[in-house]
Amino acid sequence: MTLQIVLSIVLLTLGGLFTRSLLYLVETGPGFDVTHTLIAGVHTLPGRYVGDRSWVFRQQVLHRVEAVPGVLAVTSAGILPLMGEMPDALLRRDGEPLSSLRHAYVIGAGENYCTALGIRILRGRDFEIADRGRKPTPVIVNRTLAREFFADGDPIGQYLITGSGQEDRLEVVGVAANSKMRTLGEADVPAFFRLELNAQLLVRVSGSPGNWIGPLRSALGEVDRTAALDIRPLAEAAAGALFPLRVATGFVGSFSVLGVALAMVGLYGSVSYAVGRRTREFGIRAALGASRSSIVRTAVRDGIAVLMCGAIIGVPLSLLAIRPLTDLIPTGVNPWAPAPFIGVVLLLLATGVLASWIPAQRAARTQPSLALRQD
Repeated sequence: MTLQIVLSIVLLTLGGLFTRSLLYLVETGPGFDVTHTLIAGVHTLPGRYVGDRSWVFRQQVLHRVEAVPGVLAVTSAGILPLMGEMPDALLRRDGEPLSSLRHAYVIGAGENYCTALGIRILRGRDFEIADRGRKPTPVIVNRTLAREFFADGDPIGQYLITGSGQEDRLEVVGVAANSKMRTLGEADVPAFFRLELNAQLLVRVSGSPGNWIGPLRSALGEVDRTAALDIRPLAEAAAGALFPLRVATGFVGSFSVLGVALAMVGLYGSVSYAVGRRTREFGIRAALGASRSSIVRTAVRDGIAVLMCGAIIGVPLSLLAIRPLTDLIPTGVNPWAPAPFIGVVLLLLATGVLASWIPAQRAARTQPSLALRQD
């Protein structure tokens, strides 16, 4: 019986933790507009567009997509956030020694990248078409990187050096709000966007992205009918990032509900059996003047005692079960907060009182004469 209660506490604690994590991630979001953005991959025949022709083709594609009614902004991107591993770069501030190199995520982005994804520009500006070919290479840094590298002043117009061998000089033209890179649960990490002209488009639309898949496919087909098109909502990336946590939440949550049910059934059966064996005792107490309420309190107290024993063992085991899972928990969720543990124990206590009260009432209604005649 105590084992069932211990398992119920552990499962309920883990289920509550994963549920809180999922709700936190859904509430905070990735830091960019997922619900109104599409990914449009344009795959042309090898060798069809090379050199300046690739630039001309890309501009034709952008202009044609921008002309589609309902399209708010268009940009291009290389590896997208939340789509797997992100490339990183060794970075230092101009004038600092090589020993000060630090890691930062780097994302290849096209003009109007932050505007298209709905990432707030805190200082400076977004990328522009005139930035093409500029040296030093224009970059937009996120808030975390700006604080780490330029805590003593305004980063706009400052320079960064990337690489430890063949170095590249970067000019900061903007500071953007933090957004998620690899996973929704990660902490804010230093990252920067580097102007690159990629073939993969990001299209921000008004309304549901699904309504624009057909019009975008027709528009892109007019530019090059031989190109292979892959158009899908960006929300699929965010859904993939949430999928493992949703599975874990559902799995552990289901077992938590099952654990509570088993604890209730087990406690009910245990108390009923104990009360049945003490029917003669309760009859004697009633014959000696014990009230019905005192008999009920005695039976319920026995059930609570069993629950408390299970809680004394279950809470420390829950702490041990959480420890290896801390890396999966978002930074904004405190896995050691006492309130959820207290809530789990109180829930089981309420469940135990209810499960004990029913057989206790039956025992209290036993006639003293019938109880005394039992062997």
